[in-house]
Amino acid sequence: MSFTKVSAPTALGTVLVTSNGLDASAHNNVTGATSGQVYQVMIDNTANTTQGVYFKLVDAASVTIGVTDADLVFYAPKGKKVTYAINTGHPYTSGVSIWCTTHPGTSNSSSPPSSVPVSLLAT
Repeated sequence: MSFTKVSAPTALGTVLVTSNGLDASAHNNVTGATSGQVYQVMIDNTANTTQGVYFKLVDAASVTIGVTDADLVFYAPKGKKVTYAINTGHPYTSGVSIWCTTHPGTSNSSSPPSSVPVSLLAT
């Protein structure tokens, strides 16, 4: 699994973080910054035609899957690509850590059948 981080100034955000596929593993401080705002999340669940997924985001430099409560949980229906925009931004102060599971609850640590590409736009 690889990540890229591109600094590209826009009217909305300055950092685009992309992943070629998330699962229920912790991906810690993907923004590489301790503070900023998340403005947009794109979840590509087209590879999972039989399972919806939950993308989870937390303001934390690191997480423990199954224990850490997500600050934001975004749903992507089976076989769909969705984009969520946060018009005023969601602030973070410790870094952004992310993961993806098959259920919305904190205690869930089940990975989707196929990994899920995700991107987020932040500052």
